[in-house]
Amino acid sequence: SRPMESVSAWWSTSSEAARKSLTDLWENNEGRITETKDKVSKKAAELAEDAKVAAKQVGKNLEGVGKAATDMFSFISGIVSSGVSPDDLGMSYVNDRIIAMGFPSPKKSHLGCPLDNISTFLNTHHKGKYMVFNLSENTYDNSKFDQQVMEFKFPGYPSPPLGTLLSILTSMHSWLSAAEDNVAAVHCYSGKGRTALIIAAYLLWTKQYTTAKGAISHVSAKRRIPVSRLVIPSQLRYLHYFHAAIQKGAKLNRRPLRLERIVASARPSTVPPTASLVLEIFENGRLVQRKEAKTTPQNAKNTQKTTTTATTTTTTTTTTKQSQASSSSSSGGGGGEGGSAAGAGGR
Repeated sequence: SRPMESVSAWWSTSSEAARKSLTDLWENNEGRITETKDKVSKKAAELAEDAKVAAKQVGKNLEGVGKAATDMFSFISGIVSSGVSPDDLGMSYVNDRIIAMGFPSPKKSHLGCPLDNISTFLNTHHKGKYMVFNLSENTYDNSKFDQQVMEFKFPGYPSPPLGTLLSILTSMHSWLSAAEDNVAAVHCYSGKGRTALIIAAYLLWTKQYTTAKGAISHVSAKRRIPVSRLVIPSQLRYLHYFHAAIQKGAKLNRRPLRLERIVASARPSTVPPTASLVLEIFENGRLVQRKEAKTTPQNAKNTQKTTTTATTTTTTTTTTKQSQASSSSSSGGGGGEGGSAAGAGGR
């Protein structure tokens, strides 16, 4: 038992001595350890702050690179667009203040020129003084034109609703009357049918031309496209109807009209003898009725009389002397937008 007591006493003495040594070591170095810990924490905070600053600088550098690339692209586009003629961009100055053009396509297309090229041209030559009239049923990024875009959506054939036509004309006139150097850039999808019809109607409405033929011929010459390829027959007839209406001072009639029947005393010369005639009735640019006409011989010369009965009530805005109905050939139409069948027959 004595040896065990000796070992126990030795262990107690040694443990106490060890504890005392560690305590003394901690007390003697506590200040140093705390100081080192504070230094490490401060250095870590400095490194973290440096990392944040570096990250911000990298972001600014990347932003600067992106802006420089954008500026360079705009600069080059400006040089390219300012060095080309309007014809190269599918644009035609009908007069000093009206531009006819193709659809500003976001991507390469046979219908018009790239959106960026056209917007650069307008912003270079008519900055803050142009309004784009989009007559197509398609859209694009209007911010390219500083949001200076008015949209009027209606089908490419056979003609725009009268109410829509007048809205477009009054909008154009308001814009052009606001300042002497304001210009109107008009386009549809192909830059032909709807575009030519609206511009010719505006020339008639503002008395810049006294005949429908003169107005459309002027647009045709400026667009360098024959009238037969520029508009379809029903659009051309509609232009004549519109001119006759404004000449006679016809007033709008918004009351519903019941269309009982339409009688054509002779087959239109543009329709082949073997082709059948079809009556199409549109309301606000939407086809509401389509019916094949009945044709009967009237005399020895085989002159035919076409009668179509349509029992529908339309609320389309019309003049007091004309309704918006179109007779068409099922064999198809001529030029303009889409070569629609609505262009071949009478109206």
